[in-house]
Amino acid sequence: MANTDDNRRSLSPLHLATEAYPPTFLVAPQLDTLISPTQSFLMAQRLSELGVEAVAKRANYAIHAFDRKVRLVQTLNFAAAH
Repeated sequence: MANTDDNRRSLSPLHLATEAYPPTFLVAPQLDTLISPTQSFLMAQRLSELGVEAVAKRANYAIHAFDRKVRLVQTLNFAAAH
């Protein structure tokens, strides 16, 4: 059986990111209890290190799977630019 850390690493977007990723806009819900908001900022940093345009924004007072209207304008503007 493979090492648990190796299993986690093989499933983590943070470790699967490549230079081929498209420009990425990440929204980090401040009150997310399933995935730490820090993960969105770490992913944006990793993508930037790979030369991929990446933006992470915190959604104050939002939970995991929050209302889709939050940050919608920023998301649409980012998508339109690419």
